[in-house]
Amino acid sequence: MKLRGLDHADIRVRSIVAVEAFYDAVLPPLGLSRKTESHVDADGEWSDVDATHPRTAIEYHTPVEPGSAGWFVGFIEDAAAVATATRIAFAADGEAGLPELEALVRRSGGRVVEWSSDQTYPALFFEDPAGTRLEVCARRPRAYALNRMRRRFSSGSSFERDIGYSRAVVDGDYVFVSGTTGFDYATMTIADSVVAQAEQACKNIGEALAFAGASFADIVRVRYILPDAADFPPCRPTLRRCFGPAAPAATMISAGLSDPRMKIEIEVTARRGDHPSIET
Repeated sequence: MKLRGLDHADIRVRSIVAVEAFYDAVLPPLGLSRKTESHVDADGEWSDVDATHPRTAIEYHTPVEPGSAGWFVGFIEDAAAVATATRIAFAADGEAGLPELEALVRRSGGRVVEWSSDQTYPALFFEDPAGTRLEVCARRPRAYALNRMRRRFSSGSSFERDIGYSRAVVDGDYVFVSGTTGFDYATMTIADSVVAQAEQACKNIGEALAFAGASFADIVRVRYILPDAADFPPCRPTLRRCFGPAAPAATMISAGLSDPRMKIEIEVTARRGDHPSIET
């Protein structure tokens, strides 16, 4: 497959050294075969690399074709860079090329985060070894039926990788979020307080819902699982703040969890879209 750019893209990364080998492997097969190195100063001015101007940026270019200057993807070193989703390209050969890209990303040391089945543009979200998240989207006819597609979202938790499940699965209008605990999945640490765990679990659920294009307001079902039923009352203010506006159907179960540090697990189902509701 070959990529066709939306526009020139400059992406800030914490370390060029950490990602260079990855992009050297991934981008040339996609048509970005010409690589240049540059210096970018604090004011954003670009210059050639020399003895006083060390390399702080790399660019990958498409070949220049008649009637077109081509396009490029640039990576600028910035120690304060925050990993965000950046849309960099269309897959020129459409949706059929995305599985090829997924295989290439995995072989080169990246992590596939999510497949999106957007009605207009399906897309693949992936992270490079430094955690920078990128999106490659492909054109397809608008008439493609979204409700025939299934999307899966991974939070990066080692539990998902080791056991074999997704943090959330989108099937049509419905979003199914797996049982979620109070682990901070970025550090795989967990607080001792059950209230702090409830807060973190809700944060994790909110992130999963956001990736699915949903929010707490869309939740229709919630299940709480606690090893100690006496821990449930202290969590109620947190749970009421997060789930109260949607007032979903709910169940609290007292049962053991897989790790003795876990004091609460929350599972939700949401339904996206404009679905009027009434109270009786």
